[in-house]
Amino acid sequence: MASSQRSGFLLLVIAAAGYACLPVFTKVAYESGLAPLDFVIWRFVFATPCIWLILRLTGQTGDAAARSLPRWRLIGVGVIFASTSYCSVQALVRIDASLYTVLLYSYPAMVALLLLALGEPLSRRGWFALALTLIGVVLTVRDLEQALQGGSGEGILFAIANGAFYAVYIVISSRLLRGQSAMAMASAFSISGTLLAFVMMALIFGLKAPATSTGWLVLLATAVVSTAGPIFAFYAGMQRVGAGQAAIISTLEPVIVLVLSFLLLNERLAFQQIVGGALILLAAILLQLRRLPSLRHARSKALA
Repeated sequence: MASSQRSGFLLLVIAAAGYACLPVFTKVAYESGLAPLDFVIWRFVFATPCIWLILRLTGQTGDAAARSLPRWRLIGVGVIFASTSYCSVQALVRIDASLYTVLLYSYPAMVALLLLALGEPLSRRGWFALALTLIGVVLTVRDLEQALQGGSGEGILFAIANGAFYAVYIVISSRLLRGQSAMAMASAFSISGTLLAFVMMALIFGLKAPATSTGWLVLLATAVVSTAGPIFAFYAGMQRVGAGQAAIISTLEPVIVLVLSFLLLNERLAFQQIVGGALILLAAILLQLRRLPSLRHARSKALA
């Protein structure tokens, strides 16, 4: 393996690990007393200026490719992404991080369904992956009736809605950014739109600051380790190994989440749920392999 490919692989693993820490940080933030909406607002309050600062220091803000970006439309896409982030924090306050992550990774199947609705035919591999996803979700969300009675049903619905909103975000972004190369800059505009949406929510519903130093540290770690850092690691790695391999390597994220959830949160999935999660992950890999080059290239992991 060439040196650039090795470094690209390492950067993509770092990005996946950073994103994988997000559900864990979210759970710790809740334990420190932060409410879901407060947590997600503060996340983007900290992360957005951090991302713009890195872009400024690396000289990417004045790049010719950056100047050609559809900035206002990207900000609008970021507003749409706020729905994804909101569903994420609402799901994680109700269900385990491991279950949430497994359900989130049904989003590639939802992307395929959206593209099918928009006129892109599915291959046999695509239909097979959709079937695997459906079976995997059924196995993962075991005893749904009991879950609904126990109060975790809302969390499951929020997790599935999170994947659905994320799929919409990916499809819109892929078409908006077709032919563009300044992907980190595009993510900065999108994340600014997300921040704008949450600032409006803060004005309506209010915003509480963390009451403990742990809460502030978790917010800072979330902004740097699980938001700003992975953005640049992902795109730097993708430039070295290509968009297709980057998409496949990024599927390490749910595996890392499961390990972290077991080690740090003492969470466990039942055997049936593990089988279901494996089927969902396999389907995600199959769909990544057959995804159109333009969609692969435009896929934004910046706000996952």
